[in-house]
Amino acid sequence: MKQQSYPQKQKGLGFIGLIFLIGLAVSVIFVGFKIAPPLVEQQKVRFAQESVAAQLGASQKSRSELAEGLIKRLRLDDVDELDGRNISITKDGGQWEIRVVYERQIPILEKIDFVIKYDETVVVPE
Repeated sequence: MKQQSYPQKQKGLGFIGLIFLIGLAVSVIFVGFKIAPPLVEQQKVRFAQESVAAQLGASQKSRSELAEGLIKRLRLDDVDELDGRNISITKDGGQWEIRVVYERQIPILEKIDFVIKYDETVVVPE
């Protein structure tokens, strides 16, 4: 007696699935390349805030000296789009607080944008 053979089920990824996965990977990489620079910029701003706050004698400096130091540090780190309008330096309970607030709108497609908001406050230790 002859055995009846059945077609085997497909194992693995088909051509359409492969094309879909490649398209998805390319999209994620494209968006990643667009978003990475503003995220690196945020780290530079945070580091600049912390380094100005950690300077020796920073608590004895005036508001304008702290702002000047922060702006100089940002220029050294190639963060050129921030200026005095984004920086707020206030005294709370005898300690200086350096606050930087801004947002970046990153165009992805014609009507699709990512918005990255940054609002960090660093306290200058006494």
